[in-house]
This record gives sequence, C-alpha cells and structure tokens, in this order.
Amino acid sequence: MLTKVTQNYRRHPESFWIICLLALLVSFTSISVDLVTPSLPLLTKYFDASSGEVKLLVNAFFLGFAIAHLFWGVLSDRFGRRSILVIGLSLYCIATLACILSNDLNILLGFRFLQGVGGASCVILTRAVVRDIYGAERATKAMATVILVFIPIPIITPILGGFLIMHFSWQSLFFIMALCGLLALILVLVLLAETAPIKSVSSKLDPDQRGFLPVIKNRFFMKNTLTNMFGFGALLICITNFPYFLYDNYNFTPQQVGWFFALFDAALGLGVIALRVVVPRFGLKRTVYTGLYLIAFGWTALTLLYVSDISQFMYSAIAILMSCVGMGVVMTLTPGQAMVPFTANSGAASSLYGILQYGGSTLMVTMVNSFQGESILPAIITAAVASYLSIICYWGFGKSARHKV
Repeated sequence: MLTKVTQNYRRHPESFWIICLLALLVSFTSISVDLVTPSLPLLTKYFDASSGEVKLLVNAFFLGFAIAHLFWGVLSDRFGRRSILVIGLSLYCIATLACILSNDLNILLGFRFLQGVGGASCVILTRAVVRDIYGAERATKAMATVILVFIPIPIITPILGGFLIMHFSWQSLFFIMALCGLLALILVLVLLAETAPIKSVSSKLDPDQRGFLPVIKNRFFMKNTLTNMFGFGALLICITNFPYFLYDNYNFTPQQVGWFFALFDAALGLGVIALRVVVPRFGLKRTVYTGLYLIAFGWTALTLLYVSDISQFMYSAIAILMSCVGMGVVMTLTPGQAMVPFTANSGAASSLYGILQYGGSTLMVTMVNSFQGESILPAIITAAVASYLSIICYWGFGKSARHKV
C-alpha cells in the first residue's frame, strides 16, 4: 500500500497546472536536443570539425543525462523530489549560460555534458512524481496524459531551431534553452510542493527496498526498460544522422530539416493520441506489441530501400514516420509500466530506467558513429537490429515478468 503522501500542496497534485508543469519538465530532452539537431551540418562548418565530432553535441548531452540517473532519483528518495528538482534545474541553467559563452567545441561539449546532468533531474523526477501522486494503478495512464500535453513542444522546437540558426547565431539556441530552464525553475518553486511519501523523506528506506539491486531483480521492470532502451536507441540514431542525410542527399536547409523533424515528432504524437482509442479496445500488451512491430517494419523498410538504391524521399519519409508512430506508443506505455512495482524507492527505479535507456542508446549511437564513415547504411541497419532486439526483450521476459513486489 502507498505511504500517505505529504499534504499542503501549492496546487492539488492532480490539477491541470501540475500536469502542465510535469509536461514542461519532461520536455527538457526535446528542448535541449531538437533545438540543436537541425543546425548540426552548419555547426560542422562553423567549428571546422568533422560530422562525428559535432554529433557529440547530442551524445554529450545524453551521456550526462544517463550518468545523472545514478544519483538524482536516489537523492530524491532521501531528500524529497522538490529540492532535488530545484538543484537540477539550477545546474541546467548555469551550464546553458556557459554554453552561450563557449567558442571552442571541446569546451561546449563539456558544458553540454553538464547540461545533460542538470536536465536529467526533470525527466527522472517527473516519472517519480507521477508515481507518487497517482499510485501504481493510474501511473501509466497519468504518464500518457503528461506526454499528451507535452506533444506540441517537440513539434515546435525543431522548427524554431531551424529558424534561429538561419537568422541568428548558434548561441540563440542556448538562449532559448536558458529561458525554458528559468521558467521551469520558477514554476517548480511556485506550484510544486513535496510529493514523495513521508517515509522517503523523513526516514531511511527498508533495506529490501534500498538502491538499485531490488529494481534490477524485478523482471517486469527490466522487461519494459530494455524494450524502451532498444527502441529509443533506434530513435537516437535517426536524430543524430538524418540531418546530414537530408542536407547531403536532398540539399535541405536547416529550416527544412527543422520542418522534417517537426513532422517526425508529430508522428510520435500521433502514436500517443492513438493510445486513447487502441488501449481500451485491444489491451495494453497487444498495443505495445503493435508499436514494436511498427518500429521494426519502418526500419526494415528503410534498410531495404537504401540497399535497393531507391532514393525517392517520399518512401524513406513514410518508413521513418511509421517507425515514429510505433515509438510514440512504446515510449508512452513502457515508462509508466516500468514504475508500477515501486513505491518508496520509485526514485531509484526511475534512475535505473534512465541509466539503461539513455546510457544504452548513447552507447549504440557512439558505436555507430565510430565506424560508419560517410555512409548512413550502418546506422540504418543498427536501428533495424535494435528494433528487433526491442521485440525480443518484450517477448523474452514473457508472463514470468510480474508487476508486483
């Protein structure tokens, strides 16, 4: 049974304002990555660097994002969600301002890493706060609602990023990030009170619930987490490679790349919206499988198109968008499901979820970038393989993966 949650919220925990705040917090990955993505080819020229070096602007953020999962969630279990959110957002704002002042790529990469460390607190603790407020039975549905409110942000950010890099300096991208960080920090201070169970804040956790070990042992958690990790890896491969693919093969401008990625994110959103119709009719498990099959089919089709030397953009775009619809389904359902078995140690569970999701996917992308050269084919094949591994993980744990501990 859930421990009684602390009272005296500044806003009712299930209010619309809290949902909007959580949607803003969970959007920090999109704000920090999608603003930069359309500008990668131009930043390659600006810094006189290779495409592999500039792609590290995405990888460095996600590396910091993954490492931060080692401590933000665990600290929030002990000291509370709100105080850790304030610290994480403050670090994000400081690192973003430092990015604006950086003119060397290596220095910029260092501050991007710190930006990822700070930004991770938002996503980690959003999952934990949702679990605190809504409990095990309603966490998945509540997380889907948060993501539904969040959908317009990743659609707008790549368009805005393409516009800014075409008309202003690259520093303008980080100026927008800094404003978003400051806004989120103010809203957390004004709207959000402590949501962690009293047990988490005022006393030590039960030894059986402490740390990552009991989380790793839970097969239901690992089933959903590894499924998401491989699916997200395929998505991240697309994010880091397709700006160059569009720029080199179709002469896309950064603004056009931004519009393409907005369509890409809209397809993710379509997958989220479809859940409200599909899940009640077909059930959660069958819906997840449908999303996984769409991801695998999209990447397989793209691989066959590339190997067959069919270069028409429309066919490639349809394949990518199909996989994005599936990813919208999987990324929405599996995080909430992964958090279901945990109460007082939900922060640790959220942390481990992020370590595996972002760390594993970043490792996949780094490996691809290290040996692919100028050809995008290794990236496409790796994404297709990752999509099949995602299906294998969800199927492999099977019925033995229990959701209760």
